Amino acid sequence: MDASTRHTSSEVRHSEAKPLRSYSELVEELAKVAYYNVGFSFFYRGQSDDFSTLHPKTRSRKATSIYPTIFRNKGGKLSSTVLAERYSKLDLATSALIREFKKEGFDSFKRMKKFPELAWSVLQHYEVCRTPLTDVTHSARVASSFALPENQRSSSGYFYVLALPNSNEGFGYSVDNELVTLRLLNVCPPEAKRPFFQEGYLVGSFPYHVRRKRPEYDVAVRLVAKYKLLGGNFWCGDFPSIPPNSLSPRIDKVKSICEKIRQEIGI
Repeated sequence: MDASTRHTSSEVRHSEAKPLRSYSELVEELAKVAYYNVGFSFFYRGQSDDFSTLHPKTRSRKATSIYPTIFRNKGGKLSSTVLAERYSKLDLATSALIREFKKEGFDSFKRMKKFPELAWSVLQHYEVCRTPLTDVTHSARVASSFALPENQRSSSGYFYVLALPNSNEGFGYSVDNELVTLRLLNVCPPEAKRPFFQEGYLVGSFPYHVRRKRPEYDVAVRLVAKYKLLGGNFWCGDFPSIPPNSLSPRIDKVKSICEKIRQEIGI
């Protein structure tokens, strides 16, 4: 689809991703998206594949889908039993993270006790367990590096542009849109390296007391553009990808805490 023309989210989701052969092409496309979609904050997400919902009868491809990890299921319909087990692990991990942050003297544990989604953002970003939140970033280069790593030049990847309500808050709710957006830099201490390098944010739907899969929990309903990044010469000398070791530094205090929690809960 042409970025110079306004399209509904449904049209974007059902369309084929526009192929791009270089990072400079992507930057040009994003400039058009921003110009023709005034009044939003734009977040990006990079993936290796374009996952989609399936038509219930024909099982044919229906539309791009970006459900939070807690609602994802490769084998078909997600059972209430499996979902309950995932939420149980999330509750255990949340309590453990608050405990560890308090032990380390990280002040954000106090806000986590009031707003558990702050803890979820850390657990999701460090891949401790499944949560109702989805990782996004403000950096096109970071998202592109996840979609198409430098060491996978022969493959391709997908780049999504999500339009969210404007907000200058590091942690804010949009009641009208039933959305919450969290900036990891406002949750994690400086000892956490990954959020700084990835310019990480988390986005999710609320209220959370409805613990079942719902269409509005699919972040893809916010899609305004999607691209297929083609391998080969996408990255070049002027625009190199970010190495995996830089996106996920080995020395990271919060990463060590999260690994401890993962072992403790048995995930």
